[in-house]
Amino acid sequence: MIKVYKFGGSVLKNYFGFKQLEQIVRNSLAEKRDDDKIVIVISALGKTTANLNLAMKHAEQNENDLVINIVSDIFNTHKQIVKELELSKENTWQLDLFFRTTKENLLRYLRGVAITQELTARTKDIILSFGEMIASRIISIYLTDKGITNSYFNITKVLITDDNFGSATPNLLETEERISKYLLPVLNLTNCMVTQGFIASSITGEITTMGIESSNLTATILAGVLHSEEFVIWTDVEGIRSADPKLVKNTKLIKNISYEFADLLAAYGLKLIYPKMIDYLRLFDLELQFRSGLNLDGQWSVITRNGDNKKYKLLLHKENTTMLHKEKSRTNFNLATLNELVADSRNIFLVNPDNVIIISDTLSLELKNTLVIEGFICEDNVNTITGINISIEEMHKFLDEDANQNIDKLFINYNFKSGISSLHILPKNKEKFLEMVCEKITEIEM
Repeated sequence: MIKVYKFGGSVLKNYFGFKQLEQIVRNSLAEKRDDDKIVIVISALGKTTANLNLAMKHAEQNENDLVINIVSDIFNTHKQIVKELELSKENTWQLDLFFRTTKENLLRYLRGVAITQELTARTKDIILSFGEMIASRIISIYLTDKGITNSYFNITKVLITDDNFGSATPNLLETEERISKYLLPVLNLTNCMVTQGFIASSITGEITTMGIESSNLTATILAGVLHSEEFVIWTDVEGIRSADPKLVKNTKLIKNISYEFADLLAAYGLKLIYPKMIDYLRLFDLELQFRSGLNLDGQWSVITRNGDNKKYKLLLHKENTTMLHKEKSRTNFNLATLNELVADSRNIFLVNPDNVIIISDTLSLELKNTLVIEGFICEDNVNTITGINISIEEMHKFLDEDANQNIDKLFINYNFKSGISSLHILPKNKEKFLEMVCEKITEIEM
């Protein structure tokens, strides 16, 4: 029986998170079935990916002192975590050596960006891959230190994609062949393997990434190809909730949902679900559990083919999206063409009788400029609140006098067929408005 467990940086942010991972692995191995195998997929820790992006930005502007400071902060943060883990001298020394060589390699790539003052998509993927490589190495050595034998595996040897750097698409046939040839023989030597999410490689061996938050996609592909009988994504919340528990108190569990409903939630911004992973869940007929790595006895959610399609109510919030809108009566722009343009951009594409509205957090600058030329008005830093199966009357509860005074612009959309209502808001003060909204959410009967 092969189990695939994915852990994100939200769980592995401190000593307690590492101890929880260790306990989860021990509990699984304690079942003592000889053929039990665990594959652990690791994301970058904390704000590593964001800091790598920041370092690249400064490198492109040849701001070398800032680059060095950011890189030093990245490694100091990881060293502090290792210090809290109280590893043996030998394993601490091993990680110190790894940190030194890895830091030198990272700075070498960033110096190359500074010299050319050009950051290509290919180079960006290489630099971003350092986050997952560092995190997975720490996890592997930590488990070894605690007496859990494991193999460290570089996922780029087997997870093959096209060369669309930054948003690469998996080559499933080639990936299946390489997993059988290279990964399975290593997994057969131990009961536990540690590898990376998010990163992959092209057929020619160049590092690629599959998009923001795509570690869940990595885990899904591995679970499918390895015919995993248990697939769990461990997060810092207890399953899928009716609203973001970090913003709203007393949320309700969304217990068991279908692939179709998961598709809907992903499209409208539920951060737990990476949109492309649903296609692979469906392809391999997988059951996926979302469980809390911080509370092992807590509630959890399941996505499965025969999941519940009943009318769950959810409120989803997305920050810093881009909104483009245009009165339909003033455009001859072909809507089918528009749909095709935005289809691969994780957009919420809404049409009502009066307006064409596009909401996205991934629109390329090129596409944005194309739409502006066509007469669309572009608004950045939009806060989007989407109600799933929530009526327009319920959504109006947000719009009391205090909230209205804090809004510059507001669009409301309600799709009577799907039951999806949306508020697209440009608040004057984001923090104040979110506080008001969170208070109002509790008034909606979930």
